[in-house]
Amino acid sequence: MRRKNLYSRIAAVVMCVAMSAALVVGCGSGTDSDGGGDSGKSDKGGGGKVQTVEILTQFGEAGKKAGLEAISKEVEKEHPEYKFEIICLSYDKYVERLKQEMSAGDPPSIFTGRPKEFPEFVEAGQVLDLTDYDFINDFDEKLREEVTKDGKVWSVPYDKEIYGVFYRQELLDEYNLEIPTTKEEWIKVCDTLKENGVTPVAFGGADTDPCNYTLETFWDAALISGGNTDAIQKVMDKEISIKEVPEFKTALKNAYEMLIPYIEVNDMSITRDTAYENFCSLDRAFTIHGNFCASILRDGAPDGEIGIFPLPWSDDPADAKLRYGVDDAMMIAAEGNTEAAIAWMEYATSTDGLSIWAENSKSYSASKLVGEIENPDPINQDINKYFDAGEYYFKGDLKYFDGSYLSEWQNMAQKFFSDGLEAYGKGQNSEEFVTSFLDEVDSRFSAF
Repeated sequence: MRRKNLYSRIAAVVMCVAMSAALVVGCGSGTDSDGGGDSGKSDKGGGGKVQTVEILTQFGEAGKKAGLEAISKEVEKEHPEYKFEIICLSYDKYVERLKQEMSAGDPPSIFTGRPKEFPEFVEAGQVLDLTDYDFINDFDEKLREEVTKDGKVWSVPYDKEIYGVFYRQELLDEYNLEIPTTKEEWIKVCDTLKENGVTPVAFGGADTDPCNYTLETFWDAALISGGNTDAIQKVMDKEISIKEVPEFKTALKNAYEMLIPYIEVNDMSITRDTAYENFCSLDRAFTIHGNFCASILRDGAPDGEIGIFPLPWSDDPADAKLRYGVDDAMMIAAEGNTEAAIAWMEYATSTDGLSIWAENSKSYSASKLVGEIENPDPINQDINKYFDAGEYYFKGDLKYFDGSYLSEWQNMAQKFFSDGLEAYGKGQNSEEFVTSFLDEVDSRFSAF
């Protein structure tokens, strides 16, 4: 898949940072790598010494790994005094390492994240304010709002994330099934698959991140549909408890009824990489993910009939909409090799850098310098169809958990699935389980 018509709005391509001969890359959501250690990471250099510049991410997609590598090689040609050490970890390990390095005063020069994820770093002055850098103005205004805190921009909103249900048309055709547009239709389709020995949903619950964004896809749609967009903020402000948000409770009941019966207990011990494999091998018919995984699914099933549709979480087909927001966002540490980081970012956000990233990652760029996708994969054809019809919503219109609340919620999201599978096995209904679950969430939130 290629992108066309990268608008030539940059009069002078910003020549950027970079590195020396070797680029150390250790990516993969299934296998973590620390990129060979921290040697020389904080050396701000001088005197001709090669400086190691750490880029820390939670990218697990091979296409994004290739994109980082290709961009870095280009900037290396101009700046052989830098060596970029790219480290990719699973989300949980990424957060653990980032917090350790920040606490030690030896941060990565560039790292992925948004101010809502790491407000403590922003408030402590550990993140560089990007508001006045020219490159930030080329990005979608709505997505810039999502990386803004206290009137300042703290991240580059590099890509759009688009969430929905990926499906295998081959399995639907085999059992004469149609794409579901309501909750009732979803349950009927899943029941039919299950009756024929097919576990409907591919799910990897070993990490907290997939558990979190899967549940988000249920509750953010319900809150936006109900106009209760500030409910999460009210919870964090102690104005109400989470169990007093009716849309949130309904969303979790839907998730219990629409997912728990259609995944397997051992899914809690597998990574999302294994879940992708289950989907690509036609062992499962659906998986709820963002378009960040499109390149992985296509690599796993090059000729597969794969598409995407909005989660049909209610009985009204009009409620089913794709969600979009910021996918990859990159921050720069206020302390560290800031000059190298800025140079890298300027190239990465130029037309040349964006072209390299789009070609490798297959992502939807958030930059206004990038035009439409040419000859899109069927997955992206589906996305374009729903966007052309206006069947989408912007997640930035909703307040999300942040700080300690976000960390705790991510843990609880994983617990929702593990405990939910146990409760379902014992015959507990959604009302009983979700009521008890929200009581525990409220109890944990009371500590903040």
